[in-house]
Amino acid sequence: MNLNSLAKKFSYELKKKKIKLCLAESITGGMLASEITKIKGASDFFEFSIVCYSNQSKSSFLDIQKQIKKENVVSSQIAELMSKKIIKYSKSKNILAISCTGLASNDLKKKYKVPVGTVFIGITYKNNTKVYKKKIISISRINTIKLVTKEMIIKSLENINH
Repeated sequence: MNLNSLAKKFSYELKKKKIKLCLAESITGGMLASEITKIKGASDFFEFSIVCYSNQSKSSFLDIQKQIKKENVVSSQIAELMSKKIIKYSKSKNILAISCTGLASNDLKKKYKVPVGTVFIGITYKNNTKVYKKKIISISRINTIKLVTKEMIIKSLENINH
């Protein structure tokens, strides 16, 4: 299923279940938010998104500077904190928070000590947080980002549908 069709299916499920959505995107640079806002009626369920691409922005918006200094920013711990912290900005009762962190190119491979394509997706729903580690093998940076965005939707659908 292509990204656009998957985003439409995801939107339908969120509307049907009256779930509000909030996002903290790093590796995807806001691609999931962009896909969601293309869908008519997205304002019925989509509350907000932040692109916290740099470590500084993760620290400023999500108040996780201590953990970033302690942990690798490309880690399950950071993905978990990102989804838990972003959800606190919502007043909704039935909310889904999704976060992502990862490495899409060789530039920072040595700094973060993880292979290119390593991604962590954090999902918080009904006071339960799950983190998924993925290894995305792709031929380009943009394709990696698209594949991560699709994985975010797939994993979120699994969480809200069981």
